[in-house]
Amino acid sequence: MDLNELQKNVDAWIKKYGVRYFDELTNMAILTEEVGEVARIIARRYGEQSEKNLIRVRIWLMSLQMCYGF
Repeated sequence: MDLNELQKNVDAWIKKYGVRYFDELTNMAILTEEVGEVARIIARRYGEQSEKNLIRVRIWLMSLQMCYGF
């Protein structure tokens, strides 16, 4: 499938399911957010930042909430 066919398939899907196209600013903001997520993962996994163990933090917070009845 070439790029032209792929674009037509995507356009047909968008028209069929009623999802609208977003404007350029929205697309740029969404792309920037996703690139930031990838950069955060790379910085923590391969750079100087350390990965935070979110599972342990969430378990600890849920335990505190159960203890205090929140």
